[in-house]
Order: sequence, then C-alpha cells, then structure tokens
Amino acid sequence: MKLFFLVLTFAACFKIITSKGANRTIWLLYSLFFLSNDILIWGPFNAHFLFIASFILSLYFSKEFIPNYKFYPLRNISIIIFIIYLLIGLFDQRIPLISRISRPVTEFVTTYTAFFIGFCSIKSNNELHKVIQGFTKILIIVSIYGIITYILQNNPWYDLLTSTFNGEVGIWSGVQERGYRVCSFLSNPIVYSGVMGMYSLIILQMWHPKKKTIKYILISLLALSTLIANSRTGVFSTLLLYALFYFLKNRFSYKNLLIIFTVIILMTILYNISFIKPILDSSFDLFTTGGENIEGSNIDLKEQQWIVSLEYFNEAPFLGHGLAYFIEVIGNKNSYLNNPELAGMEGYQYKLLIEQGLLMIIAVLIFYVRLFIISWKNRNSNITSYLTIACIAAFIFFICSTGTYGSTFLYFGIYIGLLLRCTYDKKIFNSHSSLQRTKIHRQMSY
Repeated sequence: MKLFFLVLTFAACFKIITSKGANRTIWLLYSLFFLSNDILIWGPFNAHFLFIASFILSLYFSKEFIPNYKFYPLRNISIIIFIIYLLIGLFDQRIPLISRISRPVTEFVTTYTAFFIGFCSIKSNNELHKVIQGFTKILIIVSIYGIITYILQNNPWYDLLTSTFNGEVGIWSGVQERGYRVCSFLSNPIVYSGVMGMYSLIILQMWHPKKKTIKYILISLLALSTLIANSRTGVFSTLLLYALFYFLKNRFSYKNLLIIFTVIILMTILYNISFIKPILDSSFDLFTTGGENIEGSNIDLKEQQWIVSLEYFNEAPFLGHGLAYFIEVIGNKNSYLNNPELAGMEGYQYKLLIEQGLLMIIAVLIFYVRLFIISWKNRNSNITSYLTIACIAAFIFFICSTGTYGSTFLYFGIYIGLLLRCTYDKKIFNSHSSLQRTKIHRQMSY
C-alpha cells in the first residue's frame, strides 16, 4: 500500500513540474488536499515538501522564478529567515551533519516559502479566475467527504494512510471525549477547521458563479466543516476573521450592527442543535472556566508553559535549542530531560522561544509587520487588502493558539500569498471587479 501512495505522490509532482500558470497552481492544491503530510518519503522529507519543491522547479524551468522573486515584496526578510534557520541547524550539536542542513531546508520550505508560492500562483486576472474555479471544486469534494466521515464516525482514507506510514491508525481515528473530530482528507481536524473557515470568506468575496445558490451552498458546507471538526481554535479564528474583515471594510455602520445581530441569532439557534451544542460548549468553556471542563489545553496550563518556555529561552536565547527539540527531548518520555509541565505544548510562540531563539523571533515579527504594512498601504484602492489583513490576523491567532503542525503554514500561507499578489499587483486587482474597493462608511449612519 505504501507503494501506491508513493506512486500517487510522484505522479502529482510530475504534473506540478510539467504544468504552467493556473493549471500548475490547481495541481499543487489538489496534491496538498488529497495527499497529506503523513506520506513520508525519506528522513524529514514528506509529500508536501516534494509538492512545494516541484512547484519551485516548475517556476525555474519555465523561467518564472527570477521575475517573481524580484517582484516579491517579502524576499529580503524571507532570505534572512532562511539564513537563521540554517544557523539554528548548523549550531545544533544533537543531530548529525546531514540533518543540520536538511532540517532547516525542510522547515523553511514548508513554512515561509508558502507565502512566496501563493504570490507566484497567479500573474493575471484570468489565472486568478481559473484558480478560484478549480479551488471551489476541491473544497466541494473535501467538505462533502468530511461530512460523510462525520456521519460514519470514521475516516477510511485517514486510517489507511496513517496505518500505512505509521504502523497504526492516527490519533484522530476514533471518537474522543469531545466527540468525533473531522479532518476529511487532511491530517488534523484543528487545521481543517481553521482553513475551512478562512476559505469560506475567500469564496464569499472572490467567487462569483452565475448561480449564486451554488456559492451559498458551498459556503454553508465550509461553515459546517468548521464546526464538525470540533475545534475551539478553528471556530474562534473564523469568528475573528469575519469580524475583522467586515469592520475594516465597513467601519461603523448599520451593516456591522446587523452582522453582529445575525451572528448572535445564528449562534443561539446552533447552540440548541444537539450535535453542535457540545462544540460551542467547549468554546464557551475556554472563557468561563479557562477550559478546565474540556479535554485539551486550558488557561492555567498555558500560563505554566509560558514560564517554563522562558526558562528554556534563557538557556539558549539567540538561536534556541534546535529544530524539533520539543518532540525529541522535552516531549520524549524516554529522555532524561522530559518535562511533563510542557506536555501538550501548543502555540508557535513556544516553538520560537524554545527551539529558534531571539534572532528568529525578530525576523518573524519583521515578516508579519511588513505583510500588514503592504496590505494596509493598499486599503484605499483594493478591497482585497482588508481580506489579506483579516486572514493574516486569523492565521497568527491560529498558530499562536494551537501550533503549526499538519502543514498549517501551507494551507493558510499559500492563499495569503495569493491575496498579497492581488493586493500588491495593480494589474490584477484593477481588472477584477470583486477586488475593487467599494464605498466605505467613514461614520455611523443615523
């Protein structure tokens, strides 16, 4: 069975490399959504690493890499991040020499390269239209399959894939304390919930089919997918996304008040639906008790994790303890340095503090500040700038709440990069009606 998945993986790589324009992007998205990061190739390299590497190779062979790189507004800070990754690897005495190179490369390719990939994925209004059309087909299949797995309370594809490469089914296979958690073709229900929420807003704003009914059916499927994944982080990142976008777009207006009122009514109705009530209960519990009544990290545990993380940061402040230090040392029960106080550690900030150090923290802050500034500068002429800002904020909230596993950067970052291209490249948004800025209400209407 392993051979079957490997053949599919390399076939997908071949299609990405040999395709161009929108077709290349669509093949990349198909590959990322239907062949998860659980497919291991060799050492630190998994299927998703190969898909991104194939995309870059395709850009190089078609002589598109250099022009896109020169036009990419985050190229300098991205290079700095890559250099810091290499330094972290080279100074990590725990691992052999080859891993000191391979780990930083893998980490960079599957994280901050995602934004560049998204930025390169389109270069015209026509390509944007084709990518969105292809992406909607992917989302329909993924969301419907997710709903089927919820009804079955079982995910045959996930079980087959994880048992093939890990020797046993993954942790999301069975019904947990919160209930069954849907991940569809992805490898993690938390990531599934977050990205389905983000994609619902992107589809709402950027997809305009002839029959609007189809559009709203898909948005409903995505909203339901966000809920049945049973993730508090996914639900709250989606609410933050929508709230921030509509307030940026409309400022203070009756429309904003109507949206808030509608959300309250919908939440009230959903709270009384039997299979959704436990999901909302777990979300509300996070604020009322700090998450004490629900399985998973609670507020007190996170406070303790902050304290211990800062202690580790003080031990190696500049370059951290090395990539994968938490999994291999702190979280390893067989290690004498195993620390139960950090069990279940979640949040990108802990990874930065313990594994990557001050230099990476500064570089990452510069990266996101730069990303916000670029989007904010274009707010007067491009409505997509607000969508980009909202998606960045939701993404940062998401990774700080629950970490970066399950190819989080790829699923979020590629579309943030695409939105950045729409925001930054005037020739795209000036010719696409859905990207042009509508009238913004500067003051509340009375």
